[in-house]
Amino acid sequence: KQWYQRRVAITAGGAQFATMLVQDDPPLAPIEAIMNVFMEQNLIPQCTSFLLDALKHNKEEEGPLQTKLLEINLMSAPQVADAILGNQMFTHYDRAHIAQLCEQAQLLQRALEHYSDIFDIKRAIVHTHLLKPEWLIEYFGTLSVDDSLECLKAMLTANLRQNLQICVQIAGKYHEQLGTTKLIELFESFKSFEGLFYFLGSIVNFSQEAEAHFRYIQAACKTGQIKEVERICR
Repeated sequence: KQWYQRRVAITAGGAQFATMLVQDDPPLAPIEAIMNVFMEQNLIPQCTSFLLDALKHNKEEEGPLQTKLLEINLMSAPQVADAILGNQMFTHYDRAHIAQLCEQAQLLQRALEHYSDIFDIKRAIVHTHLLKPEWLIEYFGTLSVDDSLECLKAMLTANLRQNLQICVQIAGKYHEQLGTTKLIELFESFKSFEGLFYFLGSIVNFSQEAEAHFRYIQAACKTGQIKEVERICR
């Protein structure tokens, strides 16, 4: 009977009353039980508000509750989940599970921040229209050389026209790490002389590599950039 009365009071009193119940040590009611009361009534904003406060100390043993908080919002209010993840309040939730839910909710940046498997990364990264270009370029700085090249290939395979410009920018920024020759081979494998022209155009003035100059002239000829051929050949 006492718990029934508390359930009614939690539903009526909302997050503020619920928070009072867990402030004592030991708490007057378990966090999970209070969460379930809110969820039974589909009171997601109140449940979220309560859990954010109740879990604020980021305890390792509360990892499953952190996961549940993020899961609830990823399935009903993705922008709230995005804000919670952006605040980096929690570190003990199930990262792999949350990454998949982020991808399903089209929060691709958050998914990529959590994925570690290259197959998952490649699947998510091709949807560049859902990612901020500046963030994506910086993200490539966290990948290994092999993973970076695999991701660029996946992006060009998925949608050459949509993803060419961002791939050119990434190639230009990281060409020293990834290797100019490998990047040339990548663009050539897609017969993208436009990509080759713009990529090499971004590095040719600073590069001492004869191969880069030759391929740039070749790409300029193939794309009809005759004035650029004349400039380089002077």
